[in-house]
Amino acid sequence: MKIYEKLPKTNCKECGKHGCFVFAKASE
Repeated sequence: MKIYEKLPKTNCKECGKHGCFVFAKASE
């Protein structure tokens, strides 16, 4: 869940929680 904190909050709000996970995997 720590990776969730590293992600930009704006991205989370726009894409939703699921969008954050996708963004996280794309970063890796």
